[in-house]
Amino acid sequence: MLSKTEGVILKSIKYGETSLIQDIYTKEYGLKSYIVGGVRNKKKSKAGGLQLMAIVELVAYHKKNSTSLSRIKEIKPLVYYKELPFEVLKSSVGMFITEVTRRSLSQDEQNEELYAFIKDSFLYLDKAEGSIALFPILFLIKLSQQLGFAPASNFSETNNSFNLMEGAFGQQDSTSVYSLNPEISQYLYSLLFEDYGISNLFAVPKVMRQQLMKELVNFFRIHIDGFGKLNSLSVLQELFD
Repeated sequence: MLSKTEGVILKSIKYGETSLIQDIYTKEYGLKSYIVGGVRNKKKSKAGGLQLMAIVELVAYHKKNSTSLSRIKEIKPLVYYKELPFEVLKSSVGMFITEVTRRSLSQDEQNEELYAFIKDSFLYLDKAEGSIALFPILFLIKLSQQLGFAPASNFSETNNSFNLMEGAFGQQDSTSVYSLNPEISQYLYSLLFEDYGISNLFAVPKVMRQQLMKELVNFFRIHIDGFGKLNSLSVLQELFD
């Protein structure tokens, strides 16, 4: 069936001499793998607007309940970023959330609310002014909420340690690698329901940001089968002051 949709490119590899195989999270069909033919012609390449993080409009042959590659008939950028692909810090954050998103999604599961969240996150990052130091942490929190395993909001004076395995706050267990210390747990609780713009208003020490990002990635690894190791995490942590 030939149909039109929009999507975000999450993975792209060269295929043959002129084609690409791309994983695109689409609005109507969820995560799909596509063959994009003829976009790497040496004389006139069309691949420039089809990089990772690109928001695109596409017409493709979609097969229901099929794990085979779908073939794209037409594809073009739907949005032209102003800063995201060109500014080093924003691009590094974008690559991080691209990798996290790709490793978190299941094939063919449609979720328009989740798609809108991912799309809006890239658009916000492109236009963001001022600090984006907390953006990766807030993205992880918000994505976990979208995926249904968000940290519980039961922090208290006695329940002051977040447990990565249980996904809730409880009493600290110094013998457990899943039990976070009260200081970092309080920072996590403080950010649970904040918007991206809080980066300009709420300062978190670098050591705490890095530890919180690392532990949230571990949280994803625990709750998503096959999540694996992120290649972009160490690069991102080196770039932020």
